[in-house]
Amino acid sequence: MLLLTIGMAIPGVAQECQRRGGPWQRCSLNWIDPGRRWDLHMQDQHWQISHDGTGTVQIRESEGEWLTTEPRWDSPGVLCWGPLCTRGPLPLD
Repeated sequence: MLLLTIGMAIPGVAQECQRRGGPWQRCSLNWIDPGRRWDLHMQDQHWQISHDGTGTVQIRESEGEWLTTEPRWDSPGVLCWGPLCTRGPLPLD
């Protein structure tokens, strides 16, 4: 089954997201490549998150430049990548 899902997006999990400390908003986190790539959609914003397996995480908004960031737990159940935070069920692996 895992071989069938590589490279195919797994439907988004309902989340709440926050950008740069703003208000929490509904968003969707899609699992693109297990443990490596995710797409996050929040209203009219689209973010891509990429993990290379060595601990380096990069994010980019829409088609902007990739930014290296440190993932961090901001508070219990709140995971952040740079200016972007999410809470709710997280499909990380």
